[in-house]
Amino acid sequence: MAEYKKILRVDLSNNTLEEEDIPPNVKEKYLGGKGLVAYYMYKEVKPKTDPYSPENKMFIFNGPLTFVYPTFTKISIGAKSPLTGTFCDSYAGGSFAVELKRAGYTGIIVEGRSDKMVCLKITRDEKRLIECENLRGKTTYEVGDYFTGYSVLTIGPAGENLVRFAGIFIDMRSRPLNRPGVAGRGGLGAVMGSKNLKAIIVRGWMGLEDLGLKIDLEKRSQLINRYMEILKKEVVPAIGLGSNLPVFKLSAEAKILPVKNFRLGSTTNGRSLQKMDGEKYLWGDTHAQHVQ
Repeated sequence: MAEYKKILRVDLSNNTLEEEDIPPNVKEKYLGGKGLVAYYMYKEVKPKTDPYSPENKMFIFNGPLTFVYPTFTKISIGAKSPLTGTFCDSYAGGSFAVELKRAGYTGIIVEGRSDKMVCLKITRDEKRLIECENLRGKTTYEVGDYFTGYSVLTIGPAGENLVRFAGIFIDMRSRPLNRPGVAGRGGLGAVMGSKNLKAIIVRGWMGLEDLGLKIDLEKRSQLINRYMEILKKEVVPAIGLGSNLPVFKLSAEAKILPVKNFRLGSTTNGRSLQKMDGEKYLWGDTHAQHVQ
């Protein structure tokens, strides 16, 4: 199991960066990026905070299995949403979570607001805020092309202009078909834009031993094999039908179904709902087009 490491706290108002440890009791109680986002947001953001104000904060966390097990590559991003006015967390793929872990950090907390457009740069040689007014108005792909050799987390013109549903984009050019990872929920890109933070770029340098990560290779192999079994048996067959029924089943077993607007995590009608036959309704072809 990987050990939690440090948080990098970025104060854009005062142009300062500080490292801090995650308290031991928090490590044990709030697992993964989602748990840490929820903990720190509840602790540090007041209920009546304006989502566009400097007092709103961004929380960016990876998980304990990031860089340890295959496929655990999602980054968790949270803030008070300008779209809903409530708690929001969203997730994106790409290499950012891994590179952040390889830089020695479990998470980044961004607070305040910069007077100028800035980017946060994290490498072995330096951790600093750099002015990047030249990137104002640039698309996410243009920012990705500008920062080659890094994992790039960025916003485009929508985020800069505080569009309430603006997303945050990751690794525009390094993923298959040039399709970025997208944290698209809740307008988190607008929160990032309100802080005049155009991008966070990271290039990690540490290996597992450097990070002090202790891995049981036998257990890792067992987990990977079990994971593959579930994918082959429960998920892959239904993907061909365009169905989310496997997710429904797994969520029901874990009691995390969004029942009655998330007030409950399970339902007594689960078996009847699961009887829905995807083949009966999906009689035509399907096609998806990525919107740029």
